[in-house]
Amino acid sequence: MKFYILILLLLGFVAPAFAGEPFDVRIVRPSDESLQIQRVTTARTAVGVVVHGRITAARPQYLPAGHVDIATYRADGTLLVETTAMVRPHNLSRQAKRKGGVRFSAELLGVVPAGSTIKLAYHRVGAEQNGVAPTVHKSLL
Repeated sequence: MKFYILILLLLGFVAPAFAGEPFDVRIVRPSDESLQIQRVTTARTAVGVVVHGRITAARPQYLPAGHVDIATYRADGTLLVETTAMVRPHNLSRQAKRKGGVRFSAELLGVVPAGSTIKLAYHRVGAEQNGVAPTVHKSLL
């Protein structure tokens, strides 16, 4: 029995050493947006980084179609990789909110060095600012 406890304790100290490098994840939220991006996780893959998360709101409502802009920046602020994750219309019922909201996922292809910043922002379909559709890089600055 002591042997098993010793193994569990060793795994508790060794496993974090092999965990992937954490990224600085920042969520950019417009002041007029009532939706929230939550539970964002990142994981390294053979070809890049996968970003998962959920979109929810403070009150039960209908989630309009839109997309999540995802961009990665080096520590000095230069843009590395950008992509979008499409979000289909969905009813944010009480049960869906209890489960954490509507899921989204995107893969950032390319080399993402440790210490990079990943920024996320949600945009509704047709959301334009001064007649110009939002782009990934401009909306996340």
